Amino acid sequence: MERILFGFSAACLSGLVWPVLPSQATTLGVIGCGLLLLWFKQWPLAAFVCGFVWFQFHATQLRDWKSEVFQDATQISGKILALKTYSDASVSLDVEILSPSRRYLKPVSARLHWREPPPITVAEVWQFEVVAKEPVYSVNPGSGDAQKRAFSHYRVIKGYVTSGQRVAEANSARHDVIAQLTTQLSQFSHGDVILALMAGDRSQLTSARWRDFRHSGTGHLMAISGLHLGVAYVFTYLILKGICTSFTFIGFVLQLAKVSRLVSRYTLTVSHLGAWFCCTGYAWLAGFEIATQRAWMMLSVLALYGVIRQHISVWDRLLVALALVLLWDPMAPLSASLWLSFGALGTILISLNCWQNKPQGFAAKLLQFARMQLILCAVMSLFSLMVFDGLTLHSFWTNLLLVPLFSIVIIPVTLTALVGLLLFNQSATLVVDILNAVIHWPLALLSWCSTLPGSWLVLTRIEQAMLSGVLISAVALFFLPRSHGFLVAGALCTGPVIALLNSPSWQLHVVDVGQGLAVVVQQGPHALVYDTGASSSGFSYYRAHLAPFLAKAGISQLDYLIVSHGDNDHAGGAKPLLVDYPNTELITDEPWLLQQHRPVANCRPRQWRWRALSVELLAPKRASRDNDGSCVVRIGNSEHKVLLSGDIQLHGETRLLRYDIAADIMLAPHHGSKTSSSRAFIEAVDADVVIISSGFNNRFKLPHASVLNTYRQHDMAVFNTAYEGQIRVDFFQNFYRIQSYRRQMAPYWYNQVY
Repeated sequence: MERILFGFSAACLSGLVWPVLPSQATTLGVIGCGLLLLWFKQWPLAAFVCGFVWFQFHATQLRDWKSEVFQDATQISGKILALKTYSDASVSLDVEILSPSRRYLKPVSARLHWREPPPITVAEVWQFEVVAKEPVYSVNPGSGDAQKRAFSHYRVIKGYVTSGQRVAEANSARHDVIAQLTTQLSQFSHGDVILALMAGDRSQLTSARWRDFRHSGTGHLMAISGLHLGVAYVFTYLILKGICTSFTFIGFVLQLAKVSRLVSRYTLTVSHLGAWFCCTGYAWLAGFEIATQRAWMMLSVLALYGVIRQHISVWDRLLVALALVLLWDPMAPLSASLWLSFGALGTILISLNCWQNKPQGFAAKLLQFARMQLILCAVMSLFSLMVFDGLTLHSFWTNLLLVPLFSIVIIPVTLTALVGLLLFNQSATLVVDILNAVIHWPLALLSWCSTLPGSWLVLTRIEQAMLSGVLISAVALFFLPRSHGFLVAGALCTGPVIALLNSPSWQLHVVDVGQGLAVVVQQGPHALVYDTGASSSGFSYYRAHLAPFLAKAGISQLDYLIVSHGDNDHAGGAKPLLVDYPNTELITDEPWLLQQHRPVANCRPRQWRWRALSVELLAPKRASRDNDGSCVVRIGNSEHKVLLSGDIQLHGETRLLRYDIAADIMLAPHHGSKTSSSRAFIEAVDADVVIISSGFNNRFKLPHASVLNTYRQHDMAVFNTAYEGQIRVDFFQNFYRIQSYRRQMAPYWYNQVY
């Protein structure tokens, strides 16, 4: 049975790294092989085929939902799952789609934006008129993978609402309970944290709270998952077992032998079932989120084997739980929480297995816990590097202090307060007062921790590879024989060293900011930024994509910011960037920026040396507010040059023809509009490569087909961020190399445009 479960689970987990989804013909061939394997009773391999088909079916259905089910429809009916209100009175809605629907598929959702909506609350059912698009998102190193996250949440469309009509009022017992708890806890200073622990509602947590938890490596304490449900299970189990034992003792004292034997016989059954019902209620109140579902399934397996009193190893229980999770949620491998939760459990089990024969005195147990926490910290840091592109240096000691405190004190008191508030209303405020006082000290500790050096480190690709090698080597040296551990360490450290030796002399990054432009020219830790992308409705491409990318690229000194012109899709992130990098020299003709920042310069033609590169401002000769007033820049050295032309149009291109504007790579003027890219201009630049920055299926229909045809007629290789994601050009002495996020950096099926 274990091998069968392993085969099914391994196939589903492998979906995380598939480069493409298998075609229908391939899937039919795999099914045929599976039938042959069943005929020859090769159960583990047949289970692997089942897992392969199970994952492929759901992934394909999600990918094709928009084109096959929704098509050109403009109406959806859905239940509000979550909403976020922005400063301009617009809201972002997560909606479970009730219609149109598709059989044989789990419920799917949509992410919708609505400007100035009527009053709307969670759990209401609405009929929406929408403008919908495929869930294709901007993808860049360091900014998280929104497209993968959309698949993991079964999100099949995104778009905006043009109008809506309420179909049904909120009719959710959970919503009513949370509303009651929110009102009751609003009077307490830490009511937001208590509400998150009681009901999994983290909407009241401020960004400062989240920063404190993330920078201390304790964010898992705010997500109702394995720790919380496990404590709830044990807490309830011990109470029920104590009650049953008391009845057994009373029956013995009163000489009621039948009662005593009956209670004694069913003590474990009642205790396990009662604990399971308690955990189920807790998970329901938490909304059965993905992490909560997995923890609940694992505890359900534990309860089942406890009730039937059948012995099964903890590894087998973990494998059963994993298979059940993947059967229930085949897209779970795309979610970070699956790897974090099962990775943590696996690490704990391996550690306990290694130390099961060691002395078990109090001091030895305390040392064992500290060592296990150290190994867990190393493994979770590795997962954090891979999933979140960063880590904190303080997770070891904060978790060493807070995990026991939460397990022994805070979570049990929270559960007691929850029951009291639900059953006795305001009579239970004394317990909440105690909880509020107890929780104050760990929150103060976390707030202090977030101010310490190393609270959150974002590493470059090379640094991440080197640190990952060190962490894996440390774990290998701990668990493997020393000679094998050193072999693993040496092998893992070789790759980063080779990468350092082959690093480029400079790089060009065209950041994927949708229908806008943001370019980074990098020389080691120094950079020049040309445009910053758009910002609107509480969303900023700079905050979401450009700033994380600058940190991920290891840029500590931003020497220049050139804002080509004032259009929002080019200058929307300029102000927050200058706040983050106050010593940056600003070059622009925009008055609203010239008045707010120093040092500053205009875009008049000139040339200067920037470290190993030459920077040439080619135009305009006079400031202008139209597209032809864009700052045109050529950057490069004696081997390679790049031309950045903003949104110039035909007139602006004609004025440039009198200069030497030859370049190896050029950014398409005005995102590939047909009012730009004249044949004379293209021939004067004589570039081998043109890079277009545009949004997928943008409303301007850019780049224009005629412009693409002109580029190809001039034998230019065309790259478009809409289909490639972030584009990176590495310049070496005699050649350059082009890579994109969707094709080389993260070439997986869920990152592709479809």
